[in-house]
Amino acid sequence: MVRLASPQEDRARSLHHEAIIITCHDHIPTPVDLPELQAGGITAKFALMGADAWLDAPSRDEFLASIQEYHGWCKKTLLSFERMLTAIEGLPADLLQVRSAADVLRAKREGRVGILLGSEGGKLIEGRLELLRVFHRLGLRQMQLTWAYTNQLSAGETELDSLGACDGYFFSEHLQTAARGEKVRGLTDLGRQVIAEMNRLGVIVDLCHLSRPAMREAVAISQKPVLAGHTTAKALGHRLPSLTDEEIRAIADKGGVIGLHFMTHMLTGRLEPPATMDEVMAQIDYIIKIGGVDILGLGPDYFYDPDGSFRRNSVQQVSLPAGLEDSGKMLNLTRALVEHGYSDNEIHKILGGNLLRLLKDVIH
Repeated sequence: MVRLASPQEDRARSLHHEAIIITCHDHIPTPVDLPELQAGGITAKFALMGADAWLDAPSRDEFLASIQEYHGWCKKTLLSFERMLTAIEGLPADLLQVRSAADVLRAKREGRVGILLGSEGGKLIEGRLELLRVFHRLGLRQMQLTWAYTNQLSAGETELDSLGACDGYFFSEHLQTAARGEKVRGLTDLGRQVIAEMNRLGVIVDLCHLSRPAMREAVAISQKPVLAGHTTAKALGHRLPSLTDEEIRAIADKGGVIGLHFMTHMLTGRLEPPATMDEVMAQIDYIIKIGGVDILGLGPDYFYDPDGSFRRNSVQQVSLPAGLEDSGKMLNLTRALVEHGYSDNEIHKILGGNLLRLLKDVIH
């Protein structure tokens, strides 16, 4: 917990109340987390309607089998869309679907929480551009091309030059190394077409969990700024999905945004004990040092695991920093930014201004 002297506390509360606060990676179904979103002053969140795996599978074997399955994801994701859209329609005084940057501003003005629909992986379109267009009509505004493993659109981050680079990855059964003399794969031809269509439609290209060659190519070929929605700097939290300094600079040069991952293993490289607020701030300071203050947003990766199935399937312990365990505690981050000497303008950018700019640049 960050404790400030009275004038600083007043400043932090005022900034937090005024700010557009956006989180760009969240698995908790709304309205389950509505009390926390409201308590934390969240203006909008990117709600993930699907992933390229059965995250709450009853067993690890079924979870791992789902990673290799390519069919049925459209139906699963459509059902997720239906549940979320029904929830939004049922709570019109509290929730607002975000289809554009203007909707975020409207949510702030009206005291509602904006919900932007996204996906952690591209299996939902089952290899068809037509289905991407359908999901866009329903409100899809962000999509990762894959979640960790290779699909129809791209190689995933689990394709490596050597197993030595895996950094204790959760799901090591499916780590792959390039054959001797071969390169790690990148985007497929279809993946390149999907990026072009996402640019045309106004869907944010999220780089997370791509193979390194795929990530570099996606940044290069996208005609719009890109997002790395939940990650950290590898220099401080040496994990497979973390970003090198070169990758941070490439995203910044594209006008893109990095959403800071809140989980301990991504922030620090260790599994336990939970990260401290000082370790959260160390990541913030470092990413801004490398990429500038316009690059950083919030991608906490809050996830819904009421029966503990994801924790069991992932085997390794996951934890969140003390004081940032849920959306309702977001004021603690504003307090820490004040304590670390960030200006009002910089704090507004980090809390949501940079993500709002990304929405304006990408979404029509």
